[in-house]
Amino acid sequence: MRPAVALAVAAALLAVPTAGAKTLTKIVAVGAGGAYIELRGLDWPSLDITPTDVAPSGDYVLLYPLMDRNVPARPGRFYPASGLACFSWDRTVLGTCGRLADGLATRLAGVPAVRGEPTLLRSLVRGRAPAGVLSSGAIAIELAFNRPQLSRRAPKRPKNCIAFRATWAGPNAATRPTRFWSCAGGLWTRGRAYPVASLSSL
Repeated sequence: MRPAVALAVAAALLAVPTAGAKTLTKIVAVGAGGAYIELRGLDWPSLDITPTDVAPSGDYVLLYPLMDRNVPARPGRFYPASGLACFSWDRTVLGTCGRLADGLATRLAGVPAVRGEPTLLRSLVRGRAPAGVLSSGAIAIELAFNRPQLSRRAPKRPKNCIAFRATWAGPNAATRPTRFWSCAGGLWTRGRAYPVASLSSL
C-alpha cells in the first residue's frame, strides 16, 4: 500500500459510516477485563428500547453494534440490574436510554459487568491532523484496544502505515497506547497487532 493510499484508508477509518453500510451483522458486548461475546442473527429492531422514567445506574456492559464490513454503529451501554440500555456517539454521556428487549437482555446476562467509568479516547491525531473521536473509526479503535486478548505478536511494524497519536481518559488510560499505527492488517503498537475492521472497506 503506497503512502497516499494508506492516508486515504486512515481517513476513511475515521469517517461516519456511509448510507450503504446499514445492515446490522452482530453486536459485540465487552465487559470487565476485556471479556466479550459476539451476538449474531440480529436486526435493528433488536436494539429498540422502550422509554422509561427509571434512570440507569450501577455496573454495565459496553455494546458495539457492527454493520457490514464491521463498521461500528452508535455504541452503547447495557445495565443488567435494570435491563436498561443507553446509546450515544459521545461516550462521555449516556445519551438515549430505555428498556432493552428481554430476549437480547437475557443473551447479555453472562458478560461480567464493568464498574466505574469506561476508558475512552479523549483526543486523536492522524499524522499531523486532528481527528474526531465521535466517529465510527474512533469506536473501532476503542473496541480493538478493549479486547487485547485478540492481539497477536508482531515484533516488526508493517510498512506503509499511518501514525496516530492519542490521549485517553478513564481508569485504564495509563495502559492504552498513546502512539500506534494504522496498517493494512489492523492497528500496530508495542510489537503487537490488533485486529480491527478492514480499513480499506470503511
